[in-house]
Amino acid sequence: MTDIDLNTSIRKVATLATNLGLDLQHGPRVSLVVSDELKKISRSSKYYKDIYNRIAEYSEFNLMLTDRSCFQFFEKRNNEGEQEVRYAYYPNPYKFAEFQKELRDCNELLEANIITQEEYNQFICEATFTHDIPSIRYDYSPSQYDEYFHPASHFHIGFHGENRWPVSRVLTPYTFFFKILAMYYLDIWKDKFHHSSQETLNDIFNIAKNESYQVPTNFLGNEDKKRLLIT
Repeated sequence: MTDIDLNTSIRKVATLATNLGLDLQHGPRVSLVVSDELKKISRSSKYYKDIYNRIAEYSEFNLMLTDRSCFQFFEKRNNEGEQEVRYAYYPNPYKFAEFQKELRDCNELLEANIITQEEYNQFICEATFTHDIPSIRYDYSPSQYDEYFHPASHFHIGFHGENRWPVSRVLTPYTFFFKILAMYYLDIWKDKFHHSSQETLNDIFNIAKNESYQVPTNFLGNEDKKRLLIT
């Protein structure tokens, strides 16, 4: 089995986001170390915005996009020495009066140092909360694998912790990022689709997909295959 080269893949994500004009702020280009406070909030809070606020305010992300959605990429070794990974996409959960125009205006004021970060945060806190786009998480956790109930490779869609959408491949951060772009940034996807004279975003996505690998057979059994798998 080949491990995911997480750091190289994170750097590819950062480069692509920059090339597409989507990046607002870059965090570490290595496996993210999150605070104990964020872990505590993630376990205990009933409200998605509490998690998002902590991530955004304390820059606990690898990448923040221009719409202030955030990406996290993390890896660890389990007791058997196997690589386990976790990737997450946290959409900006706020809508404002006059929708995105207000947000763009506020971002411009912040970038021009006309308002402070504290004033921006106050604006965020007073905004109307929405959850039109769900948070998306991808996990590859062989140590938690149960053929009947817990797929090793899976997506979590939304804030419900027990929904697991099984995947037949072990994804890279680059593949995960491409999937989110294709699903939730269709305007950018269409505008930048012809990435160069030789290739489209679909072509690059296909290359990225091939950098991932099939889940090993000992973590993808017959019971898994009876259910609908994302391949």
